[in-house]
Amino acid sequence: MVRSENARLAAFVFVEPEPGDLLGYAARLRRALAERIDFPPGVSWELTGQYAHWQRAAERLAWAAPLALLTILLLLRLVFARAGEALIVLGGLPLAAAGSLWTMWLLGVPLSVASLVGLLALAGVAAEFGVVMLLYLERAVRARVAAGARPGGEALLAALEEGAALRLRPKAMTVLTLLAGLTPTLLGEGTGAAMLERLVAPLLGGMLSAPLLGLLAVPAAYRLLLERRLRRGVPLA
Repeated sequence: MVRSENARLAAFVFVEPEPGDLLGYAARLRRALAERIDFPPGVSWELTGQYAHWQRAAERLAWAAPLALLTILLLLRLVFARAGEALIVLGGLPLAAAGSLWTMWLLGVPLSVASLVGLLALAGVAAEFGVVMLLYLERAVRARVAAGARPGGEALLAALEEGAALRLRPKAMTVLTLLAGLTPTLLGEGTGAAMLERLVAPLLGGMLSAPLLGLLAVPAAYRLLLERRLRRGVPLA
């Protein structure tokens, strides 16, 4: 069969690299071809197939991922009307992503387009956890101030503990529900199981570390923010 690509005769060499090492294999192949083969004039080569699909997807994600994070930041800014709370939620997302990366490493799941999509989905879920926690904390602080408590010090700490405790049970129910739904998908076999594993592994790992973001990191950061505002004379309610 005579084949052509872009009005030039083309021959295809089909290669099946080791699973999970597509980018590393492509880099080694490029070096080997450059060092060992001297192509005659008029002859060129390029990598296609899954590698070309990865390149196109990586180019899209190069602007889609920052755009998604910027959108999350703008929505947080609209919700809280202050930049401090929005930055607390956005700055805590790496803590949720840490659980995803550890889980992918332990399960041997390679970094791929599907796993990057899973990380972006995790960022949305973790941001939601942070937003709801901040709303509970803010409501508890306002209730203490409205009751006549002196803002700052032990009263502020007690209000933050009360708000975090109210959020503990709903957060535990949400996380357990997500884990119960994601775990069978991660352990499944058959057609499409490998793709689902790369998509679900970041979400599953993030659901293990995201509660730490909501229950520990967010209240601590919010306390520092409120104390800074009190020193500047900004009212809490």
